[in-house]
Amino acid sequence: IMKEALDAGEVKVLPRPLGWNIIFETFDRNGTITEVPRFTRRERIRRKRHFADEQTDSQYDSNDATTEEEAESTDDEVPELSSKREISRFLRDLHRTANIEWKGMDSSWSDLPRMMIKRKLYLAGLPDICAPQIVDDEVDPDSFPSMWSSDQRDQFLDAARSDSISLLRRESDDFILFRLVNEDGSMYSTSLEYSRTWMLKHTQTPVVNNEKTVQRQRREARENGKSSRIPPNAVITSSGRGWVVVEESTEDEEEDVVIENPKELRKQLRIQVSTRVLKQIVDWDIRGDGSEVTWNNLPLALAQYNKYVTGLPPASLPKIRDDKVIFQASHPCLWSGEMITRVLAIVDSGKFQVLPRPPGRIVLFETFDAEGNPYDSTLGYSDDWLALNMQDET
Repeated sequence: IMKEALDAGEVKVLPRPLGWNIIFETFDRNGTITEVPRFTRRERIRRKRHFADEQTDSQYDSNDATTEEEAESTDDEVPELSSKREISRFLRDLHRTANIEWKGMDSSWSDLPRMMIKRKLYLAGLPDICAPQIVDDEVDPDSFPSMWSSDQRDQFLDAARSDSISLLRRESDDFILFRLVNEDGSMYSTSLEYSRTWMLKHTQTPVVNNEKTVQRQRREARENGKSSRIPPNAVITSSGRGWVVVEESTEDEEEDVVIENPKELRKQLRIQVSTRVLKQIVDWDIRGDGSEVTWNNLPLALAQYNKYVTGLPPASLPKIRDDKVIFQASHPCLWSGEMITRVLAIVDSGKFQVLPRPPGRIVLFETFDAEGNPYDSTLGYSDDWLALNMQDET
């Protein structure tokens, strides 16, 4: 088996993509790709014991010789296995581009239609002969990639190598899953044989039963809703749980507006400053592809795209627990009145900015201590998280 892989040139060392916890990329006899992550000490011990038990339970008879018939069948399987590996690798990368979890070639192929309709995507450029067959709103196992004929594999690989297959965003009211290619090169849209009930079921947002999660989502929606609907020149006159009353003013009237209630003034200022900070983060276009970067995924975007933020005081930085951002402890819409005033002065002075991270410098945020001396912060992320997401040339 190793000789076959070496002869086919499939054993090689590749650069590890950003954010991938992987040290080996392996394939089973069906060509399905499997990723082997960097193991913790406990996992290494567990695997060592498992391997020892497996060796004890499966003693091979050294006198068994491979017959000529078996050798010939193995030679015939080499091209098929190589093509299945290439298909598996392409599908894995396709899932990654859409941030869809990879669970193996056949399992991911079976779950792909559900994930596409849930995320408003469709697959374009797939040969008609390779399309999944649907039975009772489920993908028929006989249409899995591992079951494809040589003709199906060849047509799929031809389309994949020419970059014709891609995941694209669909319109909200356009219920399509695939743009398939006929033999004559023409394309047509289809939702396969999925029922309308199945389509509607998987386009709706799932119900979350966890009470804490529900409360957090309501709080986020309330804060985001306020900040998104309040014009910059509006004055808050009254507010409550989930609602706010504002009074808009023109530029000429703005100088004459006087807010007597200090609490309402602080609330208005908090909304305006937090909205301004979050909009600035989006305008930076950290990923370079126009996608939105929110406060919760700002550290990850900075790490993966070799950038860092400077200017913010330490108390305003994202708070981390178990390598995840805690919304309740750090979101700008929840900053104190004093913090809002400090951040407003920093933003007005132009000190709040994103910069490219120099090689050899491990930093996500450049902040400053009580004396005003700058220092680098990684927010308390673990070494494993930093090694996984922050690529450093040195």
